[in-house]
Amino acid sequence: MASSVTGEYATIVLAYGQRNNLTIDRIMTTKYALNLGFYQWIIPATVEPRADYVIEVGTDASNIAFAGCITINTRNSLVAATTTTAAASNVVTHKALGLS
Repeated sequence: MASSVTGEYATIVLAYGQRNNLTIDRIMTTKYALNLGFYQWIIPATVEPRADYVIEVGTDASNIAFAGCITINTRNSLVAATTTTAAASNVVTHKALGLS
């Protein structure tokens, strides 16, 4: 059965923090078709381990949601991952994405 939603897209982001003050860690996608019903994402090695991540999904500022926290643990790997810290000017906000 096909979805009745057509032409609708969502932005999906990985965020963390307290539910009323979330910080976007990274954008997973900015234009994902809602009628597909799922989104598959491979967690990059550069994602820091945390117990307070959320996956936020929204089409605009009045329609954004998440359901509970998820934990991302340290990868078991023989190769050390290289991480970089983004400059403050590279921080993505909910407002910049049109989600607040």
